[in-house]
Amino acid sequence: MSAGHADSHEEVLRKIVIGEIDDGADEARAVLSECAECRERLRGLRRVAALLDSGGSERRAVLNEAARGTRAPGDDRVEPTVRALAAKSHPRRFRRVLFVLGLAASLAIVAYAVSRVVAPEVSVPPSEDLTLGAAVVCAAPVGEVSDYGTFTWRTERPFDGSFDLVVYDDADGGTRAPVVDKRRLEAPTWTPSPSDRDLLPASIRWEITARDRSSAVVGRAFARASLKPR
Repeated sequence: MSAGHADSHEEVLRKIVIGEIDDGADEARAVLSECAECRERLRGLRRVAALLDSGGSERRAVLNEAARGTRAPGDDRVEPTVRALAAKSHPRRFRRVLFVLGLAASLAIVAYAVSRVVAPEVSVPPSEDLTLGAAVVCAAPVGEVSDYGTFTWRTERPFDGSFDLVVYDDADGGTRAPVVDKRRLEAPTWTPSPSDRDLLPASIRWEITARDRSSAVVGRAFARASLKPR
């Protein structure tokens, strides 16, 4: 503490910082005119206040756009915390604590803004390998059948989306183009038309892909079937 600085000056600084008095008030002018350390402390505290104010408002605007109105966690507690701390009498540590708090709060706001804007939350479809057969089960036709009839499948949990049905000729290992390719089926069933039946070979490999409303793959399953010899 300098020769011209007194503990009573800290109370005046506290009032100025929290807005209780203006620095043009007689009490404030008297202290600031005679104490160089008070003037320096006040400049430092105002830099912190300006940093918190501008940083909070600018970064809150970025966050609101990125998170559609979501504020940075804890952002609403920064100002009350600063005011509560300032309201307490810590003459020797007042300036240091406020600077540390201001820096920590600003860094937290910046880090959250960067994480939301640079790396926004995205919905990543699960790996097709991991979901293979997990969400969809082929029911019929499976194995040797007298007629392919109606293709049916089921999901193991409630599902809101669509299905893609692809049928291959299993004689060539399913390496050629599919003989049937049906997209965006709403129901877990498909009945071949007469023209579709003519396309179905003696042995088939059929595959079902489940997609959610955003078209992301959420499940896949396949089965083999063949017609009994006549």
